[in-house]
Amino acid sequence: MSKSVVYVQFPKAGLGNMMLTWSRAYVFSVLNNLEMCTSSWTKIHVGAMLRNEKSYRLYFSYFIGTSFAKKVRFFLYRIFKKIVKEPSVQKLENESGNSLFYFHKIFTDYDFFKEIRPYKETVRKGIDAILHPALKIQFDEHPKPVIGIHIRRGDFKKGSTITPLSFFIDVVKRLRQEANEQLPVTIFTDAEKWEIDELMRLGNIQISPAKPDILDILLLASSKVVVLSIGSTFSYWAAFLSTGTIIKNEKEWHVPFRDPLDNNFKDEIVWK
Repeated sequence: MSKSVVYVQFPKAGLGNMMLTWSRAYVFSVLNNLEMCTSSWTKIHVGAMLRNEKSYRLYFSYFIGTSFAKKVRFFLYRIFKKIVKEPSVQKLENESGNSLFYFHKIFTDYDFFKEIRPYKETVRKGIDAILHPALKIQFDEHPKPVIGIHIRRGDFKKGSTITPLSFFIDVVKRLRQEANEQLPVTIFTDAEKWEIDELMRLGNIQISPAKPDILDILLLASSKVVVLSIGSTFSYWAAFLSTGTIIKNEKEWHVPFRDPLDNNFKDEIVWK
């Protein structure tokens, strides 16, 4: 009997945006018990290379690859099945059984997690299922931060909103004051050292060493307190996956990352 399937053709985008495309497709496939296949996670980002960014965004070996046989099979499906583009993430009541549900677009809604917010645990399990075993070992070996800060610079220096360093300095000072303790801070950043020198002078702060971007997202998400950069899907993914306290700048234009029914919803703080 013919059966519908789900296919993801990743857009040319950074990891955070690719994960948004993947997550919508993955939740849809789980809700409807459909087989899913993706194109390669590896894209050549010429801009990142020309700007000599710290990460060239290649994403080699981040996730378990799709077999060649499966890719061939899904190529044929794209020819012979009815293609349904960008379906809503929901359980289907009446479905023909011979469709290829196609996910490709970069999500541009202000509410990035609108369709998948109620399925956070499903997404978390899905990421764990496809994460390369070597990276799982690395993740387990890394200490989990107390205060994790994401400072986005890189390509944000041209056109995107830069989160002022003074915001991060103020957050660290006030959190330490409230705790009456020199709480340790781990910074995840693509900034040059001189760009964050004033923050580093507060002491007991370390820059997370270079590692695959997906590990940085997962480690940032594992922090007890997650401090976000404005407008960064890297930050957003850490916030979405986190069970800790989230702190975001008052100029952040995106709506809450958590489901209002989430027990931790109250711990998403707009810092003023």
